[in-house]
Amino acid sequence: MGFLDRVSDIFGAEERGEKVPSQLRIESSDFADIAIDHMAGRRNVAYYEPCQDYSGYRMFGGKATIAISDGCSSAEEAEAAAKLSVEFSVKYMQDVDWSNLTDNALIDDFIDSLQQHLRNSGKEYEELSATLVTVSFNRNTNDYIIVSIGDGLVFSYDQNYSSNLIVSPFNRCGDTSRTCFGNDIDVKQNIQIVKGNILTDGYFGFAICSDGAMVLDKNREYGNDALKSAAFAVKNRSRTFIENMVSEIQSQKTHDDVAIGIMLTTPNREVNATTSIEEDERNSDDEFNEDNSFDIDELVLAMTNVRIPAQYGALIVTNLYESGGLSFEELIKQGLCIKGSILRTMIPLVKCGLVEYKDGKFIYKDRTEV
Repeated sequence: MGFLDRVSDIFGAEERGEKVPSQLRIESSDFADIAIDHMAGRRNVAYYEPCQDYSGYRMFGGKATIAISDGCSSAEEAEAAAKLSVEFSVKYMQDVDWSNLTDNALIDDFIDSLQQHLRNSGKEYEELSATLVTVSFNRNTNDYIIVSIGDGLVFSYDQNYSSNLIVSPFNRCGDTSRTCFGNDIDVKQNIQIVKGNILTDGYFGFAICSDGAMVLDKNREYGNDALKSAAFAVKNRSRTFIENMVSEIQSQKTHDDVAIGIMLTTPNREVNATTSIEEDERNSDDEFNEDNSFDIDELVLAMTNVRIPAQYGALIVTNLYESGGLSFEELIKQGLCIKGSILRTMIPLVKCGLVEYKDGKFIYKDRTEV
């Protein structure tokens, strides 16, 4: 049994002896340790429905990629959509040199290629709705990338394998009932992209999961313990220990399908970060200090191709308006920005005239004032 394949009962599935086949896969190399699994929720098991979540990975040539997807339950091809999305994502991330693509170029190419892949499947395109989360790591440069569409979650691991949520669910207009999917016409405006370097950011791995495992974030004490235990189990290839994770998740009343991927990374300490198009953007937060030595106008010019989802920008602007302004530390503390990517997030808002940087804080700029 895998760590997401044992099922407790709310609709009588346990009494019927229904069991879900294990999808657990574990693989190790000299630069990454990976475990992935997906499991049908108790509701699906009770009604003899297939799992509509899917997980997958690829690892070769110094690159490792994991991905999970959650098919939309109201779509007729939900199961196929999740599988197609994951299979596309792990292949794309392994084949493409994403370190040297700007965010805009990556978004355009990734989404265009994903949607073409779905259209070529022979399935009804409008019924191929699924969320998608993928993380890829390049051992040759120590760079990583996260791509998230919809309501999945991404956690980072520190050197002690404690976890921290670094990518939250992001749906249209902040409305959790309107999940964004890979086949949506406006998905390019609602996708989240995070790039970085594991040595610079202090990351020793990542855990990704579908919204069925939301309890890992809602109950942080439980989630941190569960993810830490899973990380040590993956490192030691302890299948039996990993299997216990499902009982803990089920004890937290998870009814939905669940997909989880864990990747523990081993950095190549003989190389520095890749000198890529966005290197200055990625490292710009690290150059910030209390004497405000960076030139905000120069950064606006340097980051002309950077953009963020419109709804994400609106959320930040609203918080700046209500608070009167927020510093770097306050943006992180309130969960509005991720450490290491604050300037990359805020510069587009400065560029469009909604925000200005003044006296160590980003503040809302009222353009109606004369």
